[in-house]
Order: sequence, then C-alpha cells, then structure tokens
Amino acid sequence: MSSDTQEFTVQSGSTVYRIELSDIKEVTLLEELPEHLSRKMGTGMEHYLEGKFSASQIGNVTVLLDPTVPPFILIQTNEGKYYLFGSRDESTTRDACAKLQSTAAVTDDEVSLMIQFSPCCAC
Repeated sequence: MSSDTQEFTVQSGSTVYRIELSDIKEVTLLEELPEHLSRKMGTGMEHYLEGKFSASQIGNVTVLLDPTVPPFILIQTNEGKYYLFGSRDESTTRDACAKLQSTAAVTDDEVSLMIQFSPCCAC
C-alpha cells in the first residue's frame, strides 16, 4: 500500500475490501448491529460475519466483523452501496472511524483498518 492512495482498506486474511475515499457519502459509528441483519451469502458464525447480508433499514450490505465486539463502522457510498466493518478491538474501530470521518472529504493519506481474524473453531 502506498501513502498517496486515497482509500479505506479493511482486511481479514486474504480478504481485502477497498473503498475510494471519494466514493464515500456517509460514515456512521454504530453501537449495535442493524436490525434484522441476515446472511444472504458468506459466513455467519458466532464471532465472525463476512459476506453479503441484508438489514431491514439499509437493505443489502457487505459485512466483515465480529458481531460480539461493537462498535461497527457503517459506510454508504455515493452509488448507494453499504459496507459494515468492525475490529475485534473497540478502540481500533473507534479510531479508524474518527480518522475516516475527518479525512473522507479531502485527504492525501491512506486510511486503514486492519482486521485480523483467527479461526474460531477447534478442529
């Protein structure tokens, strides 16, 4: 990643989501998951949600988070797409959201939230 990239990056293992800052319309910090969040395609485990979901008030949303560790970052793009991200560390999520909210309009810095999920099943 280069420092002149103007994007928000969320990563878990080999899964990487990138959103150009110029494509972001709104950023909201949520203390709870949206109501009626249901999986359409992807993974839905007790401590790991990833993939395409839907929620009653926002519709379709791309998700990558641990649902047991709030808060969560909700991003709406100019095209009307929604993304919902979180970290397993509350302060990391809050800091990333604050930085994103303060730099989304005009920035020369890259904004990154690195999420490192480890397998949660004991096989």
